This record gives sequence, C-alpha cells and structure tokens, in this order.
Amino acid sequence: MRLLVDFMIALIVLVVIATIMVQQRARAEQNSLVEQTQHAMHAIESKAIFHAGLGETDLTRRGYPMVIDELWFDQLPVNPLTGPTIVWIEVAADDNIKAFNPRYVTAEHGRSAFWYNPYLGIVRARVPMQTSEQATVDLYNMVNGTTLRAGDVRWMPGD
Repeated sequence: MRLLVDFMIALIVLVVIATIMVQQRARAEQNSLVEQTQHAMHAIESKAIFHAGLGETDLTRRGYPMVIDELWFDQLPVNPLTGPTIVWIEVAADDNIKAFNPRYVTAEHGRSAFWYNPYLGIVRARVPMQTSEQATVDLYNMVNGTTLRAGDVRWMPGD
C-alpha cells in the first residue's frame, strides 16, 4: 500500500512538472512569434521612411508614403502570428486617418496581416482570435505596444 501511495505522489509530481514545462514552452514560442512580428513591423516602417526620404513615392502632408509598395522588399515581411492572409497590408481609409489602430485587430474574415496609417506613419500587426476577446486584445497590445481595451475594438463586420 505504501508503494502505491509513493507511486501516485511521484506521478502527480511528474504531471505537475510536465504541465509547467509545456506552458513555459508555449509561452516562449508565442514570445518568439511576437518578436518576429515586431521585427516585421519595424522593417515595414523603416522602408517607408527610407523611400519617403528618397522622394520616389507619393507622400501625405505629414511626409509618409501613401502606400507601402511590396517591391521595396527583397523578401516581404510576414506576420507569423496570422499565417498567410489574403491581403498583406491594408491602408487606413480616408475616414480613419486619425486612428492609431485599425477598426478590426484580428486577421479574421479575410483581413490583412498588417495595417498602415499613412497619415500618421503607423504600422500595426493584426493577431489571430484567441480564446476570448480580452486575450485577443492582450496579444494585440503586446505585439503593437498599445493599450486598447476589448470594448474599443470591432469584432465582426458591421459592428
């Protein structure tokens, strides 16, 4: 009987240790994807500033390129959080020129992996939907260095 109790205790300890290790690995993998996405955003912003400085593209009144041209890149920066998307980068609509963030923060429903506001020179990375709206906003904030709340975000077309 004592042997069975010792075995059960050892098994519980192993399960707890394995669970902790799996959670740490998942967190490390997500942090790596966040970092890669941040590097991609910075690469896009850097190219935009570079090409604006060369004067080889149409600029907004604030001096940022009106569009981000895919031809500026030898290898297109990708958002590893979203995987392949239909559209690489979306340019903010004219009625959204003062926005610091896109209306929709997820890459769901055919939305782009990145969002660019040429009036403010801001690039944002969209994220995949998580287990909750709050978890999705938390990931978006981590990637983009923002402080959105779940109530600030549109979730479905028509919201």
